[in-house]
Amino acid sequence: MKNRSLGVLVALLMLPAFSAFMVAGNTTETVSQVSGTVTLNTDVDYVITATNPFADGAVLDITNTERAVVILPNVKPSVAATHLNHIRIDGAKAVKNTNCMIKIYANGSIILPHGKNITPLTVYTGKGQTGESDSFAVGTRQSLENHALNNKIQSFTLKRGYMVWFATKSASNNPGYNRIFIADKEDLTVDLPNILSSSVSALRVSQWNDASKKGYAGWDPAFNEPLNTTWCYSWDAGVNIWDDREYVTHHHHEGWPGISEVGNNGTSANILGNNEPDNTGDDREQVNSVAEVLATWPEMMATGRRLGSPAVAGNYAWLYEFMDSIDARGWRCDFVAVHAYWYSDWGSWNSQLSGIRNRTGRPIWITEMNYGANWTGWPGSDRTGSAANYAIQMQHMKPIIDGLEATPWIERYAYYNWVEDCRKVIDGNMKLTPIGEYYANKESGIAYSSTYNVVPKLPKMKDPSDFSVRYDKDSHTATLTWREYNGEYNGGITIERRMPGEAWQTVGNAPLQESAAWYTYKDKNSLNGYEYRVCVEDAAGTKRYTRVQEAVIEHLEAGDAIQINGQMYYAGGNLMVNGDFDLGTATWTDGEGNALAPENFMVMSAGGVDGGPFLQVWSNEINMHKAGALKNMVEIEPGQDYYFSAAVLNPDFAFHRLSLTKDGTTEDSVVAGMDVSPQWASQTAVFNSGEYTRAMFSGRRMGGKSRIDKVVLCPIFKDRDKAMEAGISCALKRAEHVLSFVQEYEDIHTELSATISSFSGKDEASFDRLNSLVEGALQARMAILSVDSVASYARAAIALQLEGYEELEKSFEKALSAMTIAAHIEGWEAMRKILNDYLPMIYATEYIQSANFATSTMGWETKCGTYTGGDQRVNTVAGKQCWNAWWSGISASEGLAKTMEVSQQLSDISHGVYALECKAATEHHCLSDQHAYMVIGGDTLSSPNLSYDRLDIPTLADSAKWEVLATPPVYIADRQDVVIGFRGSKQGAIDNAWRKFTPNSTTRDMREGWWCATDFTLRFYPLYRTTVPEGGWGAICLPRNFTPMAGVKIYEVVGLNADCTQLCLTEVETPLAGVPYIYHTVEKEVVFYETGEPVTSASMVNNLRGNFLTATKVPATCYYLQNGQWHRATTSDRPLMENFSAIIRRTADLPVLESWLGVTMPINGAAEEKAQSIQPIIDDGESSSTSDGFYTVDGQRVESPFVGEVYIQIQNGKARKLLYKK
Repeated sequence: MKNRSLGVLVALLMLPAFSAFMVAGNTTETVSQVSGTVTLNTDVDYVITATNPFADGAVLDITNTERAVVILPNVKPSVAATHLNHIRIDGAKAVKNTNCMIKIYANGSIILPHGKNITPLTVYTGKGQTGESDSFAVGTRQSLENHALNNKIQSFTLKRGYMVWFATKSASNNPGYNRIFIADKEDLTVDLPNILSSSVSALRVSQWNDASKKGYAGWDPAFNEPLNTTWCYSWDAGVNIWDDREYVTHHHHEGWPGISEVGNNGTSANILGNNEPDNTGDDREQVNSVAEVLATWPEMMATGRRLGSPAVAGNYAWLYEFMDSIDARGWRCDFVAVHAYWYSDWGSWNSQLSGIRNRTGRPIWITEMNYGANWTGWPGSDRTGSAANYAIQMQHMKPIIDGLEATPWIERYAYYNWVEDCRKVIDGNMKLTPIGEYYANKESGIAYSSTYNVVPKLPKMKDPSDFSVRYDKDSHTATLTWREYNGEYNGGITIERRMPGEAWQTVGNAPLQESAAWYTYKDKNSLNGYEYRVCVEDAAGTKRYTRVQEAVIEHLEAGDAIQINGQMYYAGGNLMVNGDFDLGTATWTDGEGNALAPENFMVMSAGGVDGGPFLQVWSNEINMHKAGALKNMVEIEPGQDYYFSAAVLNPDFAFHRLSLTKDGTTEDSVVAGMDVSPQWASQTAVFNSGEYTRAMFSGRRMGGKSRIDKVVLCPIFKDRDKAMEAGISCALKRAEHVLSFVQEYEDIHTELSATISSFSGKDEASFDRLNSLVEGALQARMAILSVDSVASYARAAIALQLEGYEELEKSFEKALSAMTIAAHIEGWEAMRKILNDYLPMIYATEYIQSANFATSTMGWETKCGTYTGGDQRVNTVAGKQCWNAWWSGISASEGLAKTMEVSQQLSDISHGVYALECKAATEHHCLSDQHAYMVIGGDTLSSPNLSYDRLDIPTLADSAKWEVLATPPVYIADRQDVVIGFRGSKQGAIDNAWRKFTPNSTTRDMREGWWCATDFTLRFYPLYRTTVPEGGWGAICLPRNFTPMAGVKIYEVVGLNADCTQLCLTEVETPLAGVPYIYHTVEKEVVFYETGEPVTSASMVNNLRGNFLTATKVPATCYYLQNGQWHRATTSDRPLMENFSAIIRRTADLPVLESWLGVTMPINGAAEEKAQSIQPIIDDGESSSTSDGFYTVDGQRVESPFVGEVYIQIQNGKARKLLYKK
């Protein structure tokens, strides 16, 4: 991104060419032939006209290697190379590509005194070629994203004979604003226009060829050479390379050739766009719409090549729509390509070409042309290559060629020869026809003229929007946010501030972001009442302003200071005791004086000016005394000064007013009329009540779109003590309404009621005490609701009886039994923290398929409820891919009978505690019993019902519209069947409760109960729970590092005691993943808490071999643990191995610890194993009397060898050592 101060864009951006940027041009000196010795030491174009430019012994020394050039107008580059023995470059012999370049120059050549490794572009970070710099050579498109000069380039120099492309973005499919600069006649020295200055993130340097106008439609040299062309193409991305002719690549149609090939092949700095995308009558052509071509045009621009438009077959409406779209977007198309098969004379051709030129404003390339074609007319029926027909072709085509050559904005033309013989330039015998001879001998001028170069139009600029100001009274900070769309195309962004009625002052600047972005600016020296606006100066120099917004104290309390017209006042408390709608619709009435009905009004739980609740109006009532109008009347004191503020959002016309009224219903004197705003806007007014004793806030004609929040009406005083006294009066009125609001919560109601009835006090401390208790009552109510919402989750967590569950159980019981306001608040906070610490779950993402429906519904059984109609499908809602389940005309009376549902069977779940989590949402008034669920072993665990009906609240960010739902936690054993899903019925829905956000909407479709769900995942707490075998001893081997519950000790094997009847054990402090251990406890059930990433295989330590999941039996001669003792398996006694346990392979090689005093446990059979032995095994091939079988290296016979172990095998009296594989 770039960071620059506000600047003024120069008009230079809009010039058709940039000659004003060029350094002084070379002088021209023309000679017929060089003889003797000539030195070029000035800025000169030295033109030698003879076909034999050098006499014998002549020498031409170019000592001015910066700007002097040699032009041979009648010698092609391939021939010019043979004359280099006459040329010196600053005294050194000229060597092609080493110290000089030979390039096309019209019909001849130009010699430049530098090699091909030159870096012709130098860029600078300052204007006027100052500051840091770097140089670039010819090459492909180069991103500057990681370059030190990214978004810093302000000027450049470019050597003659080269082209540079600059772009504001580096992406290959989005170059942003981009532009070409060509140094065709002299070096360029350029200060970038503001739209590019300090914005360049990509560039490309290309060689520029001074080709002539005359070309040929086809690559074959057998046609091009006799026609003396200097350029050609062949409808492809070929890599043809010739000294005397440039090859122009062609993006023939969408999909072929690849744009990367088109941009990097060929020898031209130009490329051609689509071929006849409008041609529906030729199977060889691919028809493409304007939209399809525009979709890939950014990739074409990003090649950094000069671009030709698609060439239409004849539908110029297609071409004009394309060019208009290019200009409207601020994109680049440098010239227009035309196919001209017009069976008419030059006058008609000139008229048609002039029309195209005037309509598009571009120079023209005619990439296919002839005097008519096979499908046009011809005098008579004879169309052979006869002399008479050739004469006709010459008669008409010669003036056309002359006219094209003489018209400066006709940049290039190419003859098309694949026509009837009468129209050809080269006949079937590869001979030039008369018109071919004329074409070949026609002297053609240089194609490109900077006079007709076109600068891309500026992208469409937009005004900033969504401007809001939030004021923090404590820090005196105003936080400004707004959306800006033009990105780095702007010249700058300034923040302006004023007191009402005064002049605007600039208080700061915002650094420009590279693309459209949200901005935030903090004014830390703000005051209540300041007005703000943001000024964006765009690339054209136009100043674009946001709406004016005022810094308003949103949470105004008694005693707060308010600056009004330079004087300080103190607020006396809000008479609109429910102006923030924390108490629902309390104190508000409709125009008839009745309580607000859901038909016309609804308090939304979130999305207000501070993110909290607000009042949504559904009606568009014009008459303020009808049920669709809004009123709130309060008593006021006559002759008192008052401060009023409110936040309103309505993008259209509406009446929101504060009026003084005598009878409580009539607007006698309007003291504040609220302006409409497409985003939240707080507005203020100050007035004196005069003789009036009542004030009324009203709303009508609100278009079904009004949103109202933070309505404040407070008396203001110069004396703060009087303000506090008035504030207490307001606080008591609010307390009475809060009392009604919490009536169903007996203990809260009782405590608050007692406080109100006994309250006496007029100072600030009294106010704070009362206000604290009132706000505490509301918090206590929310605490009770919060405890209720997690009750099922908490009970399930306690039922797991994991370590610390007693503390959780105690906190839960304390929260449930709270009897005071403080106890409710403290109980919930304590319980919430303990619950979070008790189950520190992570996410297991590997089990649920298509968790967010981003690519498919794989794994899900969709439409598996009892109702399969409606609109049930994958959809994108509020920024998320989700499953959308939409009711269609189903009444709420169906209740639980009809359900919409998705489910998924999960498999191979690893042991642990799990809870299903997902995100769900619906629209306002559409809540029913929508919930997530998880089924384990026939038991169903359900999340709380969805409570967010926010999908269609436009003031909320998408992320705030989705509610996270979670089922209660449950322990799942390995390989246990699990089903997850989401379900909703009509239970709890209210028919036709939903209505559209439009004036007097009558839309009713019984959608209530519909839902969206996505982002399914499993919360996971890795732990292993098992029943302890009789005797308290067990073996354990887990795939993760683990810690046992309290009262469990972990041991590892170290050897045998002296008589080999006890296994010697030592305690382990930090058990590791995949390592087997022995544990002991007095509990009947144990829990091992796992951490870290799992390993894939178990190991063996001191012959204790671990295993994970298994279904095999204990191998014979190995030891298994049963009833607190180790037993040796036999061929007839091989019990099943237990999951996540261990066996002892053998004991013969365990050390015998003669004086072991540590922990031991019984082992049976180890003494006998130690006593067993076999005869010495002879490994020299001699016969052995040992019985056939497998033996350990210490001589113990093994009945069931383990894969991967080393054994000695006895077979037919022979012994061999081997690694056992099967």
